[in-house]
Amino acid sequence: MKITLLILPSFISLATGQVSFNETWRQPGKIIISSHYGGYSHAKPIFQVASALERRGYEVGFASFTPFLDLANPWGMRKIPMGDGPLTVEEIKEASKRLISDPHMDIMKVVAIMWHTAYDYSYQQLKRIFAEEKPNFVMCDVFNFGCIDAASDLNIPFSVQVASLCLLYSISDTVINSLDIGSVTTDFGVVGRFNRNFKRRLEYLWKNWHFTQIANQERVKSGSVVRQEPGFNNFDKGVIFVNSFFGIDQPKNLPPNVHLVGPLLSFEYPPLTPELQSFLDSRQRVTYIAFGTNVRLDRAKITKILTSVLQLLDDKAVDGVIWPLSVSAIEEFPEEIHVNNATIQVEQILKNLHENIRILDFAPQFSVLSHPNTVLFVSHGGLDSANEALVTGTRVLSLPVFGDQFYNVANLKIAGVTIPMDINTFSIPEMIEKAKLLLEDKGGYFARNVHRMQLLAQINSKRIQHAADIAEQMIYAGNTDDPMKNIHQTLESRLSLWLRYDLDIYIILISISTMLSYGFFRLAQVAFEAVISFSPSAKVKKL
Repeated sequence: MKITLLILPSFISLATGQVSFNETWRQPGKIIISSHYGGYSHAKPIFQVASALERRGYEVGFASFTPFLDLANPWGMRKIPMGDGPLTVEEIKEASKRLISDPHMDIMKVVAIMWHTAYDYSYQQLKRIFAEEKPNFVMCDVFNFGCIDAASDLNIPFSVQVASLCLLYSISDTVINSLDIGSVTTDFGVVGRFNRNFKRRLEYLWKNWHFTQIANQERVKSGSVVRQEPGFNNFDKGVIFVNSFFGIDQPKNLPPNVHLVGPLLSFEYPPLTPELQSFLDSRQRVTYIAFGTNVRLDRAKITKILTSVLQLLDDKAVDGVIWPLSVSAIEEFPEEIHVNNATIQVEQILKNLHENIRILDFAPQFSVLSHPNTVLFVSHGGLDSANEALVTGTRVLSLPVFGDQFYNVANLKIAGVTIPMDINTFSIPEMIEKAKLLLEDKGGYFARNVHRMQLLAQINSKRIQHAADIAEQMIYAGNTDDPMKNIHQTLESRLSLWLRYDLDIYIILISISTMLSYGFFRLAQVAFEAVISFSPSAKVKKL
C-alpha cells in the first residue's frame, strides 16, 4: 500500500504529461532599505539585492538623510526622508577627508566615528519610520547601526550588507585587522603568527569590549535596548550579506547567518555613449582610470599618474586613455606635463583636444571595462571596482588609498590579477614599469589568472538570487515565538558568553582536577613519610 502511494504521483505525471510546481506562499510585502554616510559604494549592493526582491513583487522604499536620497534615482525606488541628518554636506566632505588622510585608521576607529555621528539620529528616525511603514523586512548598511538596532528592537527580520569578509570578526579568525594589508597574508613564522593570532586579536577584543560599554551607554540615552551578548553590534540577530565570494576572499569558517552573495551585479548598466563606443572601437589597448566617488587625490599624485600615462602613450604601450573626473579633481591638475623633453599643456587634455585621451565627468564603468579593447584598469581597489574588473576580465594596476581598499588589493594580488603600488611613495618610473609588466605579460601569468578569476566571478554573480531567497526565508520563516531565534542562528549565538564557551563546566573540571591533584599530592606525601619512618636509617636514628 505504501509503495502504491509513493509511486502514484509518477503515474499521474505520466498520464497528464507534466505536473508543474507552483509557488503558493509568496504574498505582497514591503521592504525598507537604509544607508547614509557610506555613500553610493555602500548603498549600491543594497539596491542591487532590493532590485531582485522588487522583481519578485515586493514594494521597496529607501530611507536616508536628505543629502543621500537621490541615490535611489537610478533604481526608481520610493524615497523615505529621515531629515537632513546630523551633518551638512560640507561637514560630510570634511569628515571623509579626515578618514582618508589618517594613516592609523583602523576598523574600530571607523566604527566609533560612524556610531557617534549618526546613531541616535538614525535610530530615532528609523524606529519611527518602521513603526509607521510596518515593513516585512529591513536591509541595513553595515555602518547604519541605528537601522540595525531599530529593526532588532521592533522584532523585524533584517539583513546587514557588508563589503567583504574583512568587516567580520571572530576570535577564531586569523584575520583581525581588516584595514591592514597584512591581514590576508600567509606569514606562518613565529613572529607573524604571534602578531596575527595573539597581539592583533587581543587588541581587537579589548577595543571591542571597550566600545561595547560606550555603545550601550548611548543605547540607554537613545531609548534603545542594551545589548547583553558579547560585542557591540547586533549583527548576529539578522542575516549578513557579503558582497564577495571564496576565490577572491580567503576561505574561512563562517557562522550560518553569513552568506556570500557576491559579486553583486546590477540587472542593467548604462551603455557606452556613441563617442565612447567609437573611441574604444578605433583603438586596441585602452587604459581606464578611476578612483571612485570618495577618493580625493592631491596635485602631486595626479601629476605622477598623468605623466605616467602620457609616457605609456608615447611608448606605444597603450593607445588610449579614459579618465572620468569630478570638478574638484580637475582643480588639482597641473598646468603642464613634461614627457620626453616635450611640454604638454594640460588644459588641452582637459578640453579633450588630445586625440588619445578622454576626460569625462561620468563614464559607464562596467561598459567601458567590458569592451574588449580596454586592457588595463588603474584603480583604487574599491570593492565595486574590484568586482567589475574580475567579472570583465580586466587587469588592474592598484593604488589603494584608505579603508578596505588595502584588503581588496591584497586579495587581488594573491589572485594574480593586479600589481599594487603605494599611493604615497609610488614614482613615475615605477608606474610605467608595472603597467608594462601587466600589459606585456611575457609568461602569460596575468592572462591565466584573469581568465580563471573571471570564470569564478561570473559563476558567483548569480548569487544575487540566493540573497533574495534568504530575504524571503527571513520574511516568511525567520521568526518564531522567540524573536531571537531564526533559521540562520546557531544555538550558541543565543547563549551568554558563560554558556557559549562552557566556562562553568571548565571551572568545575579545573576545580575537580585541582582537588584530585592536591589529594594525590597529599597521599603521595603521606606515603613517602610512612616509607621514610619505616626505613632502617630512621630506626638507627631513633636508637
